[in-house]
Amino acid sequence: MSVSSKAARALPFLSADGSGSSVSGGSSAASESGESVASSATSVSSGEAAVGGRHRAPQFAFAFDIDGVLLHSSEPIPGATETLKYLQQHRIPFILLTNGGGKSEADRVADLSAKLGVELDVSNFVQSHTPYQRLVNPDVDLGYPELEKYLSRSIGNTRLSRDSTILVLGSDASKARRIAKGYGFESVVTPADILKANPEIFPFDPLTEFYDKQEILPLPKPIYSPKTNPDLKLEDCLKIDAIMTFNDPRDWAVDVQLVTDLLLSHRGYLGTYSAKNGEKRQWQNDGQPALIFSNADLLWSTGYHLSRLGQGSFRAAVGRVFSRLVTNSGARALPMKFFTFGKPELPTYRHTWDVLQRYYRQLLEEDREDGIEPDSSSSGSSVLNRVHMVGDNPESDIRGVHAWNRIVDARSPEDKEAKPIAGWNAYLVRTGVWAEDKMPLDRIDEAARPHHVTDDVRAAVNLALEKEGWTGRIE
Repeated sequence: MSVSSKAARALPFLSADGSGSSVSGGSSAASESGESVASSATSVSSGEAAVGGRHRAPQFAFAFDIDGVLLHSSEPIPGATETLKYLQQHRIPFILLTNGGGKSEADRVADLSAKLGVELDVSNFVQSHTPYQRLVNPDVDLGYPELEKYLSRSIGNTRLSRDSTILVLGSDASKARRIAKGYGFESVVTPADILKANPEIFPFDPLTEFYDKQEILPLPKPIYSPKTNPDLKLEDCLKIDAIMTFNDPRDWAVDVQLVTDLLLSHRGYLGTYSAKNGEKRQWQNDGQPALIFSNADLLWSTGYHLSRLGQGSFRAAVGRVFSRLVTNSGARALPMKFFTFGKPELPTYRHTWDVLQRYYRQLLEEDREDGIEPDSSSSGSSVLNRVHMVGDNPESDIRGVHAWNRIVDARSPEDKEAKPIAGWNAYLVRTGVWAEDKMPLDRIDEAARPHHVTDDVRAAVNLALEKEGWTGRIE
């Protein structure tokens, strides 16, 4: 959102502002009429106000999915450009929240700006792997205890370090490496690096054209291979601390092989096999790498008329292979252990909340510098009191809203006063993944059912503005 040069700044790391506890509970039902029934997502009138033609920042915000909401492939969905320009013009905070990835935030925002015809900024953009930044920054709260527990059990620490060696997966692992290094990771390995060092790891013809385009670098340490280098000490060999997926991998065969090799390894040393494998409940309990995915989308909307397989499908494939390897050894079936970011996961909504809050406070600071005081309805608060999420996928966009709202509703009065966080409203549009004829509203799980259904993003925002008591509309 480029409403001024003051606000056009990157927000790589943000301080904690909300609860990280996980609370189970019910969710709210969908309504075609637009009535919100979630207690944490109720609407309070807040009128439009301007001083000298300048609109003060209201106390509500929007979050938009991209594919299927703002864009179809490279083409703007009708009304999308006008919607974003209207919000910018009226200083209404918004964020682009996508399960896409594989490019740096700066490159993706530049691409979106060109496609949508709207000047956008990294300060209000979160893609699936953006929260990976938190994993390597010791000064930032991870924001979710379950993530700390998973990392502690996997690698013996509650976060990764700059020196951790990570294997990155994605449609272009070379690009993923550059992104990871931009986040602060200094030792980053790709599948192409490993295949170059030891082609026997994958005994089939590789996708030559694909790998010829990859940047291939020497491994930081050699791969453990008692057959070819029996004198090499294990501690002097390549050890992977985490496997991080940035977006949908292209060569599933190679990546599935490498991931399962590492999940079966001794402490992440590629080329080893853990002696604990086969013991009761000891699979993935020998210091194997943390396995991290950036989203769980089985499908995503493209230019093709049917939705395509996404990263969630890759995760399912890896999990199924791992489970079959476990049972093939004579052990009882055990699920693969992993952690997932992206929508609908709470760490991503927590990170998004932090980004929105920081941006909102920037807008308020600009107001104060220009002599524009908050209106009486805000009570001087610098905390947003509502976020309107517009998405096209009930299982990611909408389910995440309800999970967040359960946390909001379950917090103690003292916690709410000390660290206020806002509830979200969920709007489902008909321009993307969700097709009403294939998945009627009454067949959607209640925890993934929207508060409102609209034809497109413009209709969703106009409905939200009406509920906020805002007088203007997007034409």
